[in-house]
Amino acid sequence: MDLSVNKPSALLLAHWAAEVPSYGRAVVHGEPEVRALEERFGVKVPVSFRTYLLVACSTFDDGGEMDASDNAWWGLDRIIPVRDGYDHDLKNADLSDEAATSLIFADHMVWCMAWAICCGHGPNYGRVFVINEPARFVANDFATFVAAYIKEPWNLL
Repeated sequence: MDLSVNKPSALLLAHWAAEVPSYGRAVVHGEPEVRALEERFGVKVPVSFRTYLLVACSTFDDGGEMDASDNAWWGLDRIIPVRDGYDHDLKNADLSDEAATSLIFADHMVWCMAWAICCGHGPNYGRVFVINEPARFVANDFATFVAAYIKEPWNLL
């Protein structure tokens, strides 16, 4: 496996392990489950996000457990497109077309806001945005998002 692709997931796992109590992940899924997610929603997940899904994403929702920054990283079975998980219009012209092919993967403080990654073909492929008022891009790729999250997650809200 390309270590540069795995680095964001490894950093995130180390970050969670250092929390007290640790925000551990239990992965028991593999490539077939990730492909099923892609097929179910008609998307192709970016490589670094795919690696996260394989090695750091939990299998189940974990009952909404939050990490030390009050964020719940969704289990593989909970990840859904923005159009299915957010009942409002994204009031951002750059994002409104992304709702069908962007996947929500984490939320803050029991859905005060959430993060999604663009998985549709187009100029925003791989970019991460926050669903907030206003909804806006916060990282150009998942690796950048993870690095910023570890440094200061509040800057991504």
